[in-house]
Amino acid sequence: KTMTGTASQSTGQTPRYRVCFLLNSLGVGGIERQLLAQLRSYDRAKYDLHLITLYNYETHPALYDQLPADVVVHKFYATYGRMNLKELWGVIKLFRQIKPDLVVSSMFGPNAFNRLTSVFLRYIPVPREHNTYTDRGLIQRCIEHICSYISPTIVAVSKEVANYSAQQSRIPREKFTVINNGIDLKAI
Repeated sequence: KTMTGTASQSTGQTPRYRVCFLLNSLGVGGIERQLLAQLRSYDRAKYDLHLITLYNYETHPALYDQLPADVVVHKFYATYGRMNLKELWGVIKLFRQIKPDLVVSSMFGPNAFNRLTSVFLRYIPVPREHNTYTDRGLIQRCIEHICSYISPTIVAVSKEVANYSAQQSRIPREKFTVINNGIDLKAI
């Protein structure tokens, strides 16, 4: 699959790619902080950036105030740990409206939803693995294995995470692309 971008090649404009990031929430955590750092480095002339969060609780701390101003935020209010078809249908309708070229997701639920939805909406799904999840049950491992055939790659934040995830869900190791979490040396 290739990204097409929204601008017409015949107009001479640089194509702008629509990229969505799909997360459980933008709570205070490692995945969320890494995304915030990553969002600051995108070339705004090339990318339209959207953040979609599935679970949002008014009583939990969140990092929305730290997002770059031009990132379009879409909040859904599914009940954590439960299948909420109304909210998932809302995300599908949003994808149909945005027409993303690429959807980058993190964590089991968003990764599975991302890959399955991409089959029907024709965008490139990029699931990410951030940790060695030792508590994944047999059903989750089977879903991960089956869904691995849908995405062109699975991004892992380290060789260790890629090796563990490949072995745990019986996914060929070559299916993984390792992109280490970046560090902003100037900020340190």
